[in-house]
Amino acid sequence: MVTGGPAMRGLHVGPYELLSRLAAGGMGEVFIARRTGLGSFEKRVALKLLLPHLSEEPALVERFLEEARIAARMEHPHVVQLFDAGEAEGRYYLAMALVEGVSLSQLLRACRREGRQLPLPVVRAVAAGLCEALDYAHQLRGPAGEDFRVVHRDVSPSNVMVSARGAVLLGDFGIARVLANATTRSSRPWGKYAYMPPEQLDATGPVDARADVFAAAVTLYQALTLDSPFQRATDAATMEAIRRESLPDVTRVRPDVSARIRDTLAQGTARERESRLPSARALLEGLMDGPVARPSEVGALVESLCAAELAVFRQAPPAFDTGPTRTVPPAPESGEAGGLRPRLPGQVLPSQDTTKVVGHGDTRRGTKGAVLALAGGVAVVAVALGFWQRTSREAADAALASPGVQARENPPPRSGLAASPVAQAGEAPPEEPSPIAPVREASSAAPSSTPSPSKTQPASGDARERSASSRPSGTRGPTRAEAPRPVTGTGFLTVDARPWAVISVDGREVDRTPLARYPLPAGPHTIVFHNPVLGRTEQRTVHIEPGGVATLRVDFETPR
Repeated sequence: MVTGGPAMRGLHVGPYELLSRLAAGGMGEVFIARRTGLGSFEKRVALKLLLPHLSEEPALVERFLEEARIAARMEHPHVVQLFDAGEAEGRYYLAMALVEGVSLSQLLRACRREGRQLPLPVVRAVAAGLCEALDYAHQLRGPAGEDFRVVHRDVSPSNVMVSARGAVLLGDFGIARVLANATTRSSRPWGKYAYMPPEQLDATGPVDARADVFAAAVTLYQALTLDSPFQRATDAATMEAIRRESLPDVTRVRPDVSARIRDTLAQGTARERESRLPSARALLEGLMDGPVARPSEVGALVESLCAAELAVFRQAPPAFDTGPTRTVPPAPESGEAGGLRPRLPGQVLPSQDTTKVVGHGDTRRGTKGAVLALAGGVAVVAVALGFWQRTSREAADAALASPGVQARENPPPRSGLAASPVAQAGEAPPEEPSPIAPVREASSAAPSSTPSPSKTQPASGDARERSASSRPSGTRGPTRAEAPRPVTGTGFLTVDARPWAVISVDGREVDRTPLARYPLPAGPHTIVFHNPVLGRTEQRTVHIEPGGVATLRVDFETPR
């Protein structure tokens, strides 16, 4: 999952105002957004958007809508709730519950960073939330009692949320399937290799609830040990480990774990489906051999370990003035950035219920969708990018093979860099007026790098009069110098690595490769590739052009 991103203001998708971007991947992006209504009504959500250029791909749109159909049926305290789904100006979106917390994978990384294990009572709390959510999905019925059992197919630490209040929630049903539908057998594996059972990995049979049991057991083993038991340096080696190796003995890493938990996890990850634990409920019962942490205790641990990741949620949303509002005609369709358009103060989108939107007092700045750098880490909310990350390999390969703006390493420095609202590929957002430079006296002499005292000291009244009287008639007075226009716009970064790498952008960890069309503000950026298994790290500098696509590939398999 991609984390981090700029804050923004003045961009809307349908009835939602985007406040800050939380994550972005090869297929989509997630924002903290809000919807306002009558009086002081305001609701913050996690808004998941399909990237504009993918709206022309029927198969990807259908998968996005299938996620919406499945998530809409689910109402459970341990499942991330879907509030709304729709399309506005070519952008497909899902409005989901904003979980103020971190993913389990982020929590485990924080534990490794601090050199501590996740306490057993907390692991049991995570197991309870995850298994309760899966048990609910596996037994789901429709409104008329019809079979609507759902298999998630992508259970992993990145898709389990742990909130700052201690709630544990399962999200990202992007590749989930309803068991009663045509078939859950696929000609290719969907999901993360390190958590797939053999039948899902090799597409040798139907994928049912027991596939989720396998993935949940692997996830909980990782919660105990902080290591993924089947993850290897290459995808091929990972798949071979899934097919041939048994789960390592957890007690060798965690002596405080009971034999009951050890045996339950081993049964949950049996390679043969028929030998595996039959249900998430059976997995949970085998793990409940001691005290379970209270939500307040889980939340306190999240707060203490992940303060930086939680910082984005604690920032106050942009404030509005309370001046008069007005409705203006919609912006023209041409030139809009992928359905994300700046809204003028008081503007109401067409085809929506009239909602009060209060403009700024200073209208000169009210239309500017400013992009501000966020300090600290950004938590992934609603676990909303998992589907896009899974399909990023194909997107990355296509992007790397297609013509585009190639990465320019070590570009010359450019001044006046400024980020801008997210733009569709190939389009640059409207330019902002250049700032006005301080007034300087016009002079026929060549400018000097060191101002003379006469140009920096205020002139006396007599001097000003002499200057005015000696100026020829019709000569213009002091002029405003033209300031250089800042580099604005948004471009995209596509990266890949052999066998794989964790990518950091400008010092902030983003995600694991492949990563396709990751939006970045125009200008230079430092990209770090890191493979902890191989102990290899490489750094690159790229320059992102507005509307362009910069591509980078690193091969760690080549001997140094």
